[in-house]
Formats: sequence, C-alpha cells, structure tokens
Amino acid sequence: MMRRSYLAAVAVMAVACGGADKTTGLVDYPRHSDPGVLHGSVVSPPYAAQGGRGSALRVQSASSGAVGTVTYVSLLPGTVPEGIDAVITNLRTAETHSVYLLGGGFDPQAIGAVIGDTISIVVHRLDADSVQAFVAVNLITRPRVVRTNPPRGQTDVPVNARITIVFSEPVAPTSLSPTTVTLTDGTTNTAGTVQLVAGSLLAAEFAPSAPLNPSTQYTLDVTTGVTGLSGTALGEAAQIAFTTAGLQSTDARSFSAIATGGSGQTCALTSDGQAYCWGSNKFGELGDGTNIDRHAPVAVLGGIAFNSISVGNSQTCALDRNGLAFCWGANTAGQLGDGGGATNVPRRTAGSLSFSAIVAGDGITCGIATSGDSYCWGLNSPAIGGETVACDSGCYAPIKVAGGHHFTQITRPEWTNTCGLEGTAAYCWGMGGFGMLGVGNAEPDQCPDADQKARMLQGFAAFAGTASCSKVPVRVASNVAFTSIAATTFGTCGLDASGQSYCWGYNSQAQFGDGTTTYHAVPTPAGGDVRFRMLGGGNQRSCALATSGQAYCMGNAWNGVCAVSSTSCNPKLPMLVSGGYEFTVVSSVGAHACALDANGRAYCWGYNSSGSLGNNTTTTSYVPVAVVRGQ
Repeated sequence: MMRRSYLAAVAVMAVACGGADKTTGLVDYPRHSDPGVLHGSVVSPPYAAQGGRGSALRVQSASSGAVGTVTYVSLLPGTVPEGIDAVITNLRTAETHSVYLLGGGFDPQAIGAVIGDTISIVVHRLDADSVQAFVAVNLITRPRVVRTNPPRGQTDVPVNARITIVFSEPVAPTSLSPTTVTLTDGTTNTAGTVQLVAGSLLAAEFAPSAPLNPSTQYTLDVTTGVTGLSGTALGEAAQIAFTTAGLQSTDARSFSAIATGGSGQTCALTSDGQAYCWGSNKFGELGDGTNIDRHAPVAVLGGIAFNSISVGNSQTCALDRNGLAFCWGANTAGQLGDGGGATNVPRRTAGSLSFSAIVAGDGITCGIATSGDSYCWGLNSPAIGGETVACDSGCYAPIKVAGGHHFTQITRPEWTNTCGLEGTAAYCWGMGGFGMLGVGNAEPDQCPDADQKARMLQGFAAFAGTASCSKVPVRVASNVAFTSIAATTFGTCGLDASGQSYCWGYNSQAQFGDGTTTYHAVPTPAGGDVRFRMLGGGNQRSCALATSGQAYCMGNAWNGVCAVSSTSCNPKLPMLVSGGYEFTVVSSVGAHACALDANGRAYCWGYNSSGSLGNNTTTTSYVPVAVVRGQ
C-alpha cells in the first residue's frame, strides 16, 4: 500500500511541477533517473491493442495513438541484480503494474500509453533502497532482444533444449527464418525451425531438428534481419553463447525417490534404500555429520536402509524398512519427535510406533501409523491436530491427531494448518482464514485459547482478524472425489481421477495456476487446461506432472523455480518446464524443484546459492540440470 501511495504522489508531483514543452505540447515531467535503471529500460512505441494485449498493431502517428494503445516496458537482465520486483506506472494516467524480476530484469509488460507519456519504473531491492527511472514513450524505437533462454554463458544446457528469444516489442513473423536466427557450434549451422511462441508476438523459439551435441559451445545469432511489425530493423544484432551439458556417465547414481525442502535442501533414496542429501545444511538436515552446505549428493550417515524420505524446512525424516521413524536437523520445537536437541545424523523418534508414511514440514512432522491413526509432533500449533494437547514449548513426542480418522495421505504440515485424505474426502485442521480449511467463509472457531492464537498470528499480520481455527480435522466442503492432495504455503491442492486440479486457501502469488491471485474458501478448479497425474506441492510457487509426464510450474518464480520456455516466469497458469523431459516424480517445495526420469536420473532447477541443484555449482538454473553422482 505504501508503494502505491508513493507512486501516486510522484504522479501528482510530476503534473504539478512539470512544464509544457511549447514546441511539442507534451508535459515535461521531472526525470531524476538512476543511470543503471535508465540504461537497462526499454519502452516501445504505442501499439493498438487488437483483441486484447496479447496481439498488437503498430501505431503510425501521435493522433492515431490517442485511445486504446499500449506500450511494452522491459528491463534488460542484469540491470538490477539484487532487484526483487518492480512497479511500472504511466505518470499521466496513473495506471500501474507490478512484476517480479528474473535475473535482474523483466520481460515486456503491456501498459496503456500514448506518444509523449512518461513511464516510471521503480525497482525494489533486497536490503537496499529502491531505484527509479523515467522513460518517455516515443513514436519510433528499434526492437531489441531482451533476453534468451538459455541466457548468455549458461552451461549444462540440456541437449534437447529449445532456445527462446524474447523481444522488446512485437516482431513480424515473416522476418523470422533460418537466415535471420541461426545456431552454430563454431563451424556448422544447426538445422532447425524458428517461429513465434504460440499466442505471442514478443517471443520466438528456435527448435533444433535433432538433439545438440554434448559438451559443446553454441552461439545463437539474432541478426538485424528480424524486424518489428512496421518493418523497423532490430536495433542491434545479438550473439548468445552457451554450452551444452556433458552426457551423464554410465555409472551415474539412480534414485527411486526424491524430496525438496523449504530451506534449499534436497534428499533422495536409491533403490536399495541408501539416502543421499545435498544443499543447505545449516541445521544438520543433510545427515552427514556436519553443518556444511553440500553442492553435490553426500551419503546420510548411519547405514540405515530407508523406504521413504521427507524434507522439511529445518529437519529431514525417513522411515526404515520396519516403519520406524528417524529424523535429523533442528529440534527447536520438537520436530524430531525424540525430546532431544538438534542432530546432524539420523536419530530414532520417541515411542514404539511404526509408520507407513512420514511428512516433514515447517516446524512440524506428521506420520501415518501402521494402525491407521495419524500422529504429529513439533511446533505448538492447532496444526498438530491434538484436541486437548498443551505443550507450550513444543510437542517433543508424537501426538495422536484427534477425530479417529484413518488417513491414507497427509500433506506437508505448515505451522498454520495440515490436511489429510481419508478415502476420497479431504480434511484440514489448524488455523483458518483465507480459506485454508476449505470449509467456506463461515469458518469454525474451535480454538478458544486466545493466547495461542495470538502467538500463531505474531509476525504474520495478514491473518489478523481472520483467526478462525480448528484443533480437529474438519471436512473440506466439496463433493470432489480426491485421489491425492498436496500442500502449498497456506493452501492445498488435490487431484480427482481425471487429473483435474482443485485448490483452496491462500493464492496471492498465483501458485494455484487458475489465472487468479485471489484466495479460495472451498476447492476451486485450477491448473488451466492441463491434467495432472502428480502434484509436487510448493511454496509461493508450485510444480506438477502432467499426464504426459512433462513438468509444469506456476506462481511466483522470480528466483527461477519455473524453468519456462516463454516470455514470463511468473505464470498465473501452468507453464511447461523447458527441455522436453518426461518425469515420473516431481517435488517443488521451497525455491527450487527436482524430478526423476524413468531411469531414476535426478534433475533440478531453480535457486542454487547453497547447492540445492546438486550439480556441484551454486549457479541458479532456469532449466533442469542433471544431479551429479557426488560422494
């Protein structure tokens, strides 16, 4: 709200302080621009929106651009490397759009404008002041290449990748050809086709006719033969060099299960039950006896053969072949379930329970016992599901979930809420508000402990005034027969037998993939037209496997968690992960995602500062990269 108010004030100030140019009649707005942002900003001439902003027609004169025209605003990658998001405003009309940054820039964003308008671009940075630039809308500019996927200098590019080119304004389809867009390996042109991405005039895709050669440097050339809709040539040619990945060795490790965590960890199991982990290790959640981040897989100590594994925000838990639960990592709230302190090697959970499933979450861990009863332990929260439990400092041993339900699946527990599947019916318990319990807007208030609710809401003001709550599972208000469910942050999604996705709860970052950013109080169809066979869960973004086996991602993905071949990486609808891979399993908790192919090979993509991708680097990747063998 403060950002919007600031921009409105800037617009008013500009009108009040600016003078009229007597030669052009245009308002002269003050332009106190940051040089870096100004240099990286690209604003196109106005285009007449024909049938919506997805298509365009070049405006040829100032008078013809008076009504119903849009300009495309871009920020070149690397302009503000530490930038988080940007607010784009037409100072004349006060029309405002927000966009997340990807690699220090953003793809073209359409905003209503005519010739002579001034566009304000405010970029918000992490732990730093905002920076701003003012750019005028002119009649003539030359199109530019905004970015490519893969970007310049990227290594480990999949050999079956397709190359995407994003332009600053619509380009003429007829100007795209194998002579104006070429791909060479230094000596030989690569055969392929180039055409606009379906539904866009702003992005083209070069599709090689055959897989690229491994461990080879390629150069993509976009020549000035590419033109805008009016025939204006590209402002400058672009040359993008990248290197393909080497073929994975024949002795590469094969996995049967993989799980990602909320703080940048990943763990996987081999077919014989050996556990390997990589990524963030601040709390010892990799189980290798250290607290050192690992950029490639390392073996979990203890020599235990596991049947399943789950990674939370600060803890990892697994079940051995007898169903006994072992956990390791932080234990500040009892999430290891053994009453002890933190540990960087597996330690047995207290009690004599055996489990058929275990799920580690945000300060809470839950499991389904072989008896059919469900148990949770960790953070003192209604999400534990214990109706009469009082464990102020944390529940350090498993607590039976109230209600007598026999769940076949439990979602990753958040500190706010948890859900389970009994037969084909979904149940949720914990904090309400924003539809998290899925029971409609008349949510229950079955947590009379006002102090507990106040503690839960502390630090998350968005839930103030919506603190409905249930300590026991309540039936989600839906007749949908669910086959599986998965958690997002403050939300849940489920699949029916046809692969249709339904979601409920918080959806501020479009993580449901239903084209909106509004919350849903009851299960609502999501996922666009894509039908899924597996949901990978998620945070402010989520990924899932389509019935074809291809991975799709949706939601807030400024850090690269959606490896897309398109003009945006903050999709409100499911967007195909690039590379043409088919997977059998996907997990997308946190700021990265990982998946397994039919041969058990692991691939990851997204944020990688702590080695979350397991490819022995700390370089973020917007396309899947193969996990190396490791130790």
